Amino acid sequence: SSTKELILLRLTFSDKLEERTVDLQKVNEKLRQEIEERRQAENTLKESEDRFRTLADNIAQFVWMADPTGLIFWYNKRWYDYSGTTLKEMTGSGWQKVHHPDHVDRVMQRIQHSWNNGEPWEDIMPLRSKEGEYRWFLSRALPIRDAEYNIVRWFGTHTDITERLQAEEKIKKSLKEKTILLQEIHHRVKNNMQVINSLMNLQAAKIKNEKLKGHFKEAINRVNAIAMIHNVLYDSNSVSKIFLKDYFERLVDNLNKIYDVSRIKISIKTNTCCLGMDQAIPCGLIINELISNALKHAFPNNRIGNIQIDVFENNSGHLVMLVSDNGVGLPDNLDIYNNGT
Repeated sequence: SSTKELILLRLTFSDKLEERTVDLQKVNEKLRQEIEERRQAENTLKESEDRFRTLADNIAQFVWMADPTGLIFWYNKRWYDYSGTTLKEMTGSGWQKVHHPDHVDRVMQRIQHSWNNGEPWEDIMPLRSKEGEYRWFLSRALPIRDAEYNIVRWFGTHTDITERLQAEEKIKKSLKEKTILLQEIHHRVKNNMQVINSLMNLQAAKIKNEKLKGHFKEAINRVNAIAMIHNVLYDSNSVSKIFLKDYFERLVDNLNKIYDVSRIKISIKTNTCCLGMDQAIPCGLIINELISNALKHAFPNNRIGNIQIDVFENNSGHLVMLVSDNGVGLPDNLDIYNNGT
């Protein structure tokens, strides 16, 4: 009886041991798989970090990262190469040491606002190199968020724009010089045209023949129409664009003075239409001729009337000029295609 019980116990123990061995083998295999998966994950993470570090250390920009509160804990290699600092020096708010003292408060105020509100940040500022030279940088930072939209870190860059700013400043200076030069040219042309105008007026005063004097008067009006282009350009902020409303108002004012016809009202209706100088001069000459003819011939015997100038852009994008009056109209026998004038 005892022998049978002992045999039974041995068999039971053997079965239990075998079961436990199988369980342990399963656990060991599971642990091995987990260890392998973790090892692969660590390798993948390390490879990813190495790729990121290689990329971050070799791009042209300085790159940095900060915690959700804005304390910077990492810079790329280019930052250290430029600034000559160490991570220990730059940790936290150490970045302020390389900023120009005139800009620190402004930069700190703006970036603190972004950190407090989770908004992207952008600014332009000078940063000091290890040689002591300040260069200008375009700085940006973006919040990195998790699945719950919580900020987990900040990612920022500094891009050197010193050469770009210098080029822009050079262009601005060149443009300013050219603008001054063009204004001086317009000023001199305006004065020369005034001299021509004065000489023609002196010559016209000596002419006894009224018909010939009228021709001189018309020529003077045309010279004035061209001279006014330079007056408008010299007085305006533009050196190449003529705003037609201003130009035509000056033309009309000049013609009113010449013909002294206050009984005739001249109205100009236009928007902000503008033309280049090459286009504005013929348009001005056309308006000058049409208004002059209307003032001379459309209102005989002291007749009161109106002249209307309309300038607008049609549906095809072309500029349309219309000159109309309520005078006596054209003679019935006038052939406008075979006229001598």
